[in-house]
Amino acid sequence: MKRKKKIPHGKKSPQTRLNALWFQKKKEIGIKDLINIVRIMDYPPLKKRAVIEFLTRDNLSFDNFYRMLGTAEDVLEKYEDLKSKFWKQYLELCSPDNLVELIEIGEKEAAKELFFRIENASISNRKAKQVLIRIFEIVTDEKVRREIWRKIKELEPQEEELIYILNLPCMYAFPRIISQAQKLLRPNRNKKKSNRILKRIEKLIEEIKKGQD
Repeated sequence: MKRKKKIPHGKKSPQTRLNALWFQKKKEIGIKDLINIVRIMDYPPLKKRAVIEFLTRDNLSFDNFYRMLGTAEDVLEKYEDLKSKFWKQYLELCSPDNLVELIEIGEKEAAKELFFRIENASISNRKAKQVLIRIFEIVTDEKVRREIWRKIKELEPQEEELIYILNLPCMYAFPRIISQAQKLLRPNRNKKKSNRILKRIEKLIEEIKKGQD
């Protein structure tokens, strides 16, 4: 019976040595280098480890996540739990404008988060209208544009916001939205006129009272 050959000391497999090196030194690797590992290293197990380690770091910025997202798409698509954890942490630090940036590059998770915040009034009415108008301007899908317009209407856009929308080059393809925006515009103008009249009335009443003193 042949005896198994003993592996000489220091002749462990490359995978074993890589594992040992990673667990010993991973905390010493900077955030940018973790992103570079995912971008450059052609070794899926290490890419996954780099993303996991990335998510343990404190004070990650929007830019850090944006760069990692651009390099780790294959890893995130392969591991659903890791993808969910990544997006949860990412979205927590995103401002409404950050979410719009992600929507611009087609990230559906960002769109879901933005609409959730708007529906739950965690974004001010003014800011919500601002980001929705921006999305309305940049998206090309007609169905999405109509849905965005519906949300804008619910937030009662002001005259200047309606005028901005009506002047967008894309509006020629949306005659129904044009008609609805124009109808909303008229009451806004009438309200302004009414407010001006009320102010004049208030001033006259003040003059009358002064005259009675």
